[in-house]
Amino acid sequence: MLKYRTSIITGYFSFNHQYDFLSTRYDNEPCRIMAIDYFQKVEKQCSPYVQNKQYYLYTLQCYERLAILYRNNNNRSFDYYEKMIRLCLKYHPDDLGNLTIGYEGLLKTYQQQRMEPSESLSVLLCSDHEETSVTSNETSTSDVLFQNFKPLHFAFEFYEKQLDPRLKAEPNLHKKIIYCHLKLAALYYDQNKIDEAKHSLSQAISFCQPTDMKITQICDENLFFIQRKFDLIIQSYLARSFNPVDHCIDEDNYCYIAHLYTKANKLQSAERILQKPLENFEQYNYICSHTIYCYTKLADFYQLNYKDIGSTIRTYERAIQLFKKHHQNPVTLIVEEYLVPHFKQTNDFDIIIDIFKILYQILPNDTTDISILYNQTKRIWRLLINKFDAYKSILNSYDAFLDLTLKSIGSITPQMTMVLDHYRPHFVDICINANLLHLGIKIYQQLFSLLFKYSTDMMKIIDLYHLIAGEFVKKKLFDESIDVYEHLLVFLNQHPTTGQFIEVDKIEFIFYFWKHRIISEYLLEKKYDAAIDLYYRMIYCLENYRLNFHMTYYEYDFASKLMPIYDEISSIQYLKNDEFHQIMLVYQEKVNFLIKNQVGNVQTQINTIFTQCEHYATVHPEKKKEIYTELSDFIQKNRLDYLPYLSSLDDALTQLKSSNSSRLMYLHQQICNYRHKAKTYLDENRPHKAEQVYREELSPFLLENHAR
Repeated sequence: MLKYRTSIITGYFSFNHQYDFLSTRYDNEPCRIMAIDYFQKVEKQCSPYVQNKQYYLYTLQCYERLAILYRNNNNRSFDYYEKMIRLCLKYHPDDLGNLTIGYEGLLKTYQQQRMEPSESLSVLLCSDHEETSVTSNETSTSDVLFQNFKPLHFAFEFYEKQLDPRLKAEPNLHKKIIYCHLKLAALYYDQNKIDEAKHSLSQAISFCQPTDMKITQICDENLFFIQRKFDLIIQSYLARSFNPVDHCIDEDNYCYIAHLYTKANKLQSAERILQKPLENFEQYNYICSHTIYCYTKLADFYQLNYKDIGSTIRTYERAIQLFKKHHQNPVTLIVEEYLVPHFKQTNDFDIIIDIFKILYQILPNDTTDISILYNQTKRIWRLLINKFDAYKSILNSYDAFLDLTLKSIGSITPQMTMVLDHYRPHFVDICINANLLHLGIKIYQQLFSLLFKYSTDMMKIIDLYHLIAGEFVKKKLFDESIDVYEHLLVFLNQHPTTGQFIEVDKIEFIFYFWKHRIISEYLLEKKYDAAIDLYYRMIYCLENYRLNFHMTYYEYDFASKLMPIYDEISSIQYLKNDEFHQIMLVYQEKVNFLIKNQVGNVQTQINTIFTQCEHYATVHPEKKKEIYTELSDFIQKNRLDYLPYLSSLDDALTQLKSSNSSRLMYLHQQICNYRHKAKTYLDENRPHKAEQVYREELSPFLLENHAR
């Protein structure tokens, strides 16, 4: 997509270059309008993607070209140069070249405006009134731009790059031109363009009035800076009054003086002057817009010039203690209690300094908005993403912030109440015990996302359970994954959706996942008991869901899900080569379910069970006695149609004694006698008596002789 969009933009640019900016060859209104239209299209294409360096440069080029095209409309031209400067400062504040172009464009706009005749002046010159006082906008005494003038805004290596919002409202063109020259001088100096810097300063001075002494003074100081006459600048600043009081006195001036001392290699003097504003803050117990800045400058001074980590950290901590006297920022408390102690213990002082630097940006913002506080804290957490040894402390800080969040939010939805009950004491503890601290952190991050954005979004909540369970499976933590899904099933049961569609769908998914991902793994590792246990959990979940939460669950749908589970359990018991009695217990559970719920044909199920048992007896001849004995008990217990089953049983049991011919004849005769007796009762239409013969006479006889 980037490639094709770039082609469109370069196409627009090629059309625009038909308008020759360096000559008047095409300098006519139709061409100018066409060029404006094309550049505005490029601007529209590029502006959503200015974070990309290529589109950032395209957009800057558009702004510059549009400013030139609107040179006859001063306000429009100003707007585009202003856009250019703001874009640079937002995305690439060190792009001095394009910043310079922006300020140069503004200067040219004002110079051109200065050369234009003043309409008001022309009117006055044509007037018949001889005693009229004439005041052009060049010499207006009104001063908007340089009210509350602050030299540091233009001081070399300390100036502000951003555009003063009062510039457009300034009525005096001379002041606007002076402003642009002062900014350009500082920008030229930063680019080592010394001649251009000197020229801009001299131009600024040439436009100054006798009353503009402060402006002239900053120009002289900047010229001293170029000449490295730092002592003269220091004397100039020290001569100004900085009497300690309990409110702001432009303490950042001290920082500039310290900067000058450092440039002159007078480090002790620099340190001493940097301490002064801090002593003032602490003595008079106040904070202002310069407080953090002054503490940061002293901390940076210790770090950069002395490599003194201890003094650097103590300076940061001094500011924190000062701010705590004025307002309690909970982020500060969490950082101090859970993060800083860990890194002090591990002597990781560099990261402490990085934490404090972010914290310093947070301190002045006195807010109780929990979402803002969370975004502030995230900046610190992101800083620690690769500090694996600190994950336990980081996890604790997340937990502390969750407490803060819940306290701030107050009441939460029932869904989120249950989610928190599941996640905090269960899932996070699992992560800690399994040393999966990164996953614990991820859980907290997702919890905050739910709390702030999706507290009623069932699908988002459910997806988080899936995510955690999947992570546990990746780590072969099958029991833990099952625990997560069981909690999800509880959640689905407690907070059902309309029509139970989501619940039924999710239950099926969970069972599928358990069977094909976990149980299959158990079977590969021959963990048969674990596989059987999980199948029984599935049965319990289904029964609990139907009994307590979905009582209208269609019986046959319910049975269609449950019956295959019993089959899987019996199959695993076959694999396990378990005692056949255990297998028959499963079959009995299956029959009991059919009888209780009156779903399916019990006799048909018995036929299937009998066939399966016969097959198993064929595969495992050494277990034939056990199999047929259990099967006989099973048939009697369920009081079904005995005749076909017991007939097969006596044949099978008779075959087991075939090695003894005399005994075989005896057994065969007795069985024939019982059969004849039962047949007589059937012929007399007395089936209950026939059944009694099989149950109370033939079956015990067979079992007794089988046991011998």
